[in-house]
Amino acid sequence: MRTLISICLCCLIISINDTMAQDDPISTNLTLESANEHDKFQMYLDTINKYLYLNTDTVDQYFLACQNIIEQKVSLPDSSLFAYVIQEIYYAHVKENALAAYRIISNHEHVLEAAVIPQRLKNTFIYIRGFTYMVLGDLDFAQKSFYELIDNGEKQRDTSQIIKGLFSLGQLLNDERDLDGAMQCFNRLLSFGKSHMRHTTFPLINSELSEIYYKSKQFKKALALIDSSLVFLEEQKMDVLKPDFLLLKGEIALDKKEYKLAHEIQAQSEELSQKNRDPTSVRKSALFKANILSSEGNYSAALKIYESLIAQQDTSDRMQSLALYSAAHPVYKKNGEYTKAYDYFYLSDSIQNKLNAEKDWQQSDYLKIKYESEKKENENKVLAAQVAQKISQNRFLYTLTALLGLGGLVLFGAFYQKRRFNQKLKAEVRNRTVELESANSQLRSTNQELDEFNRILSHDLKEPIRNLTGFSTLVKREGVQDQKIKEYLDFIEQSGKQLYETLDAVSAFQNIAQLVFHNHEKIDTPPLVETILEEVKGVYPDRKINYSTTNLPVIHSYRPAIKTIFKELIDNAIKFNQSTSPEINIKYYQQADHHFFEFQDNGIGIAPEFHEQVFGMFKRLHPRNNYGGAGLGLSMALKMAKKLHGDLSILRSEENQGSVFQFTCPIND
Repeated sequence: MRTLISICLCCLIISINDTMAQDDPISTNLTLESANEHDKFQMYLDTINKYLYLNTDTVDQYFLACQNIIEQKVSLPDSSLFAYVIQEIYYAHVKENALAAYRIISNHEHVLEAAVIPQRLKNTFIYIRGFTYMVLGDLDFAQKSFYELIDNGEKQRDTSQIIKGLFSLGQLLNDERDLDGAMQCFNRLLSFGKSHMRHTTFPLINSELSEIYYKSKQFKKALALIDSSLVFLEEQKMDVLKPDFLLLKGEIALDKKEYKLAHEIQAQSEELSQKNRDPTSVRKSALFKANILSSEGNYSAALKIYESLIAQQDTSDRMQSLALYSAAHPVYKKNGEYTKAYDYFYLSDSIQNKLNAEKDWQQSDYLKIKYESEKKENENKVLAAQVAQKISQNRFLYTLTALLGLGGLVLFGAFYQKRRFNQKLKAEVRNRTVELESANSQLRSTNQELDEFNRILSHDLKEPIRNLTGFSTLVKREGVQDQKIKEYLDFIEQSGKQLYETLDAVSAFQNIAQLVFHNHEKIDTPPLVETILEEVKGVYPDRKINYSTTNLPVIHSYRPAIKTIFKELIDNAIKFNQSTSPEINIKYYQQADHHFFEFQDNGIGIAPEFHEQVFGMFKRLHPRNNYGGAGLGLSMALKMAKKLHGDLSILRSEENQGSVFQFTCPIND
């Protein structure tokens, strides 16, 4: 896990010479003498910000000056106080005390809701909060903070905040070995272009991304990015960052066992580090040289470097010691010096155990502080609710007391008015009851008339039509010679059949309303489709029907209704089809709590503007002599689907391109 100091120093080293060349903070005393307390406080903050990572003695001095002003209860703007809190958090990280940083954050997080705080300060607070969570191992909350920072930047169109959030999120994902996620973050950063970021940020992004390419074994991409970054650093005279890129390039050469190239790159890195007077880069270069020698099998030479580095190390820097001991002990083992190998293994293991124990202790304390903070917050919410409730109760009592006097005067009148209202209400109820009974009587009479009309359709009207059609057929069989009479008889016969078919369809349509579905039954739909197709083939003996089905299920529903709907859709697919080989494809799928059946054909299709009309009663889009039928088929199928609490619709259809009808009904277990 990276530390905040190492990240920030990468940015600060570039400008360190300019910073140190500025006036010493002590020289500002003359200016401070003539300033008021508010201006002094702001000047102290500026000095803290400038020297935070460079001179802790100076920083301590000015933190103390700020605290003195705060203790004097000087009236300071909320934004200045919040900026001071942010500097405190950063300084806690400089001292490697993430718990202290978290305590400050938890005590001041509520300030984010304050409208008077500038958004730039809120974004800075969100950023350092995310970093603090990351150091404490709470990666979920760290990611949320970084995502919040990115969202804020997008809403406010602040590219700098987006860049900061993406950079931090990419580092977190890289440390957690989510290389794809980290790669996306840094590639998105590069998409902003150099013009939208500081000249120091661009190479840092390239450094992170080239490391990710290296970890994911994408050596070609890593080398291309390293070379372009080195050119950029040369143009910008930023030699301080070059060694890191060179060492990563050397690691790639070493992985490819290109030892000569690795030695050349190491020599360049060492020379540049010496020139920059950067002890950290010098040590890294020496470690890399020892790594090359060890890989070549020259263990003695590698161990001399390790011993030299161990002798010069800062023993207070445990991470540096851990890196040296961890690298040295396997090389001693390979060289046969088992005692020293064990000694360094023991030292590295001891340091690692202490670090792990401290990390566990830190996380335990963090969870404890977090629990106490959440408990306190919940208690405050409960207290606030109780206070609000008490205020509400007091208001109610005051209002009630005020109304009691008036209520005594109004009470008698209210009772009198209520009695009169009740009498009027009873009379109104009696009148409405009479009207309702009359309406129910009329409705029953109308239903009886409809039932009688349906019976007439089914029997009384059909009988003379059957006779008319039958006798016309008999006359034709007797051998009428006159051609004109034959035509008239044909017309009478066809009209009679048409009228009979229409009456039969109307009767069936009317009967749907009377149907009552009591019990579901198990319906195996593939055999049902086979049965319907056999019936339909008899009506169209000259057609070769091709059909296919996909995943037809066993369902629980009402067989007559399902068969009626299926038969109408299959019959339509063949009837309204000019091909001698009609094609029908029936697909099924289940979604949520409904069955979905799709009936696809290669028929004449329906223009989009008629998709709704075809479901109306007696709606025809073509002359009756082209396509027979009463014009009620789809209406009956739709009504039956609604009766099942389902639906029937055209999913897609165009003229001469076939149709797809969709039938849905609920799943009944």
